[in-house]
Amino acid sequence: MFSIVPLLIARPPPPLGLFGGTFNPPHRGHLAAALAARRALGLDRVILIPSRVPPHKPPRQLAPARDRARMVRLLVGRRPGLAVSGIELRRRGPSFTLDTVRAVQRRHPRRPLYFIIGADWVRKIPTWHRWRDLLRLVRFAVVTRPGAALVPLRGYADRFVLVHAPGADVSASRIRARLGAGRSVGRDLPPAVRAYALRHGLYGARA
Repeated sequence: MFSIVPLLIARPPPPLGLFGGTFNPPHRGHLAAALAARRALGLDRVILIPSRVPPHKPPRQLAPARDRARMVRLLVGRRPGLAVSGIELRRRGPSFTLDTVRAVQRRHPRRPLYFIIGADWVRKIPTWHRWRDLLRLVRFAVVTRPGAALVPLRGYADRFVLVHAPGADVSASRIRARLGAGRSVGRDLPPAVRAYALRHGLYGARA
């Protein structure tokens, strides 16, 4: 008699989403983008990564990195499937995405990775540090409003996937301007984030 042994096939681990940026300040558009990407791509979780020294943003326009990181944590709160990492805050020098992705891969070597960006950043990717190496390591989840089309970089179409995210189209510069002028930001900032910005006088805001 022969016994039949069931063949056990190991399932690949679910992918992770990485969402880097200045988060200056973090707003409901960032939250909408992270949640939409998680749902659309079946991500185990989305890790929000505030940058310490962004290569493409003038430092004088940024709130201190520690304040931006604290506001990101307030934005995320206890929402399941979202996390915050200080990996770029602990690293000296420019916050290159390639360095961050490699560090995450060392911790999660079998996990597929998606890097979440807004549609306006696709054409700027060739200005990123060693961007071709980056495209070999991750796929880009391009978040845009419903009905918009994806125009990937020529020759790299398979490295991009479109994610429609209602409510993600929020302007951080508009929020900063309105805070500095003492005007309402409406629902663009969660109450806890707005209270933090006011309490610490960020962007010229006054409590």
